[in-house]
Amino acid sequence: MLFESLPNELLILCFKYLNAPDVFYSLDHLNHRFDSLIRTMSLWLNFENVKSKFLCDQFGMKMSMEESIRRQIRSLRLSNKETCYPIHFFLSKFSILEFSQLRRLALVRITVGNWECLQSILPQLSALSSFQVLDCDSYRVNFTTVLPMSQLQTLVIPQSFKECFCTNQLARMIHLTIKECTLNVLLNLLKDAPNLSYLKIGRVCRSTPIEPVCCTSKLKSLIINLFYGNANNLWTLFQQTPNLEELIIETSDDPTFLDADVWESCIIDLLPHLTIFKFKFEASGLTSISEDMFMRFQNDFWCVQHAWLTEYMLDNRSGLVYTIPYPSEEYSIDITNGHRRVNGSIHTFDGVKKLDFQPSYCEKNNGYYFANVDSLEISDPYLPGTCFILVDYPDLGRLQMLVKFSNIKHLTVSDEIQFKTSNILKEIFESATQLSSLKISLGYLISLCDNDELCQYFSKFIRKLNLNSGSFRNSNQLKQFCKIFVNLEQLEY
Repeated sequence: MLFESLPNELLILCFKYLNAPDVFYSLDHLNHRFDSLIRTMSLWLNFENVKSKFLCDQFGMKMSMEESIRRQIRSLRLSNKETCYPIHFFLSKFSILEFSQLRRLALVRITVGNWECLQSILPQLSALSSFQVLDCDSYRVNFTTVLPMSQLQTLVIPQSFKECFCTNQLARMIHLTIKECTLNVLLNLLKDAPNLSYLKIGRVCRSTPIEPVCCTSKLKSLIINLFYGNANNLWTLFQQTPNLEELIIETSDDPTFLDADVWESCIIDLLPHLTIFKFKFEASGLTSISEDMFMRFQNDFWCVQHAWLTEYMLDNRSGLVYTIPYPSEEYSIDITNGHRRVNGSIHTFDGVKKLDFQPSYCEKNNGYYFANVDSLEISDPYLPGTCFILVDYPDLGRLQMLVKFSNIKHLTVSDEIQFKTSNILKEIFESATQLSSLKISLGYLISLCDNDELCQYFSKFIRKLNLNSGSFRNSNQLKQFCKIFVNLEQLEY
């Protein structure tokens, strides 16, 4: 069957997966039927990861000339990340108010200047039902004060919720992602958002005292990246969420969370519909620790009835148990000298994107492998402030066994870390062929610039540089810096 013979209904379904500039570039002026079709259907416009500025400019000019195309835009994603058409450039050509039928707006790596241009406009977007701010946590903005909250169904913002909302402000909310809230605010949130189905929170903090809230939430998916509180606090929350089907959670410092029998009772009594359960439970400073307690997470209830597979790690006074694949995108190697009960999967840590490698705690591998890490930090946070660790070739060898270097895009060298020889860092660059972002102290970076071969890597590959401490001692150092980092696109100092 020829493409042109497909019915319009099927074509529209296909075009939903295409970006608006691609649709017009491919089909505009091809024939009268396609000209008419692409000017009457809903359009999705996404400027993230678009490499062709010509394509963006061409479609931007077409939108400027044809008001009807602006009315077709239902979803708009503006980005300052990996784009040739950044947010400020788009806003210099168009007002968001020109997109009168806009339903969904996503902003990626928004700046303070971008927000100042947008905040007076957002309350006027009468059709808006979804608002997302992504990959942005560098400044504090109260998004909810300017958004049309009562009409939103989806909200994703890097903001803490510190108080409850007015009646009906969250009545239509279905999907919500926020940075932080207290347990009391969370309990009231479930009451104030009766239609909420998906909730993701970066951190839930303790509330004292817990204020009882009586509600039966429709919530089906709950993700809490870090829960601060005791087990009783969490059981109080679960009493309000009997319809929960998916739970992803990380806790720390309460040994009760390490008790598989308590969890089994909780799930049977409070969460009867739970099918997806991903967790990481950790506690330190334990006076006594029993491996049998952790082995209960591998009995028939967990492994057979629910297929929730786990691994655990123990050392003298701390313990960690987690589902596999490992449920977090971040991992810190800091208790690898303890005993690890391995499930046998080589893909346990495939979801980890950011790895903190601490040489002092990595004297043996313990079966780790991180195939997809793109951000690597070398550190020792437990070291006294005036001391430093020398990273030697044996450390590099262990690191190469742990990580697939070809995927690394960012490297952080903490202030307490130095390399025994600068050639070790050169070897990292040789293996990490995508490495283009570096965070390091200025003083130590200047000392590394005595290595001409290493400087060639700095010159050729580093596009983003974060100097987390130090200052230039004289103008010669500044001139040397400018001479070396000739391809730098972003500098944080």
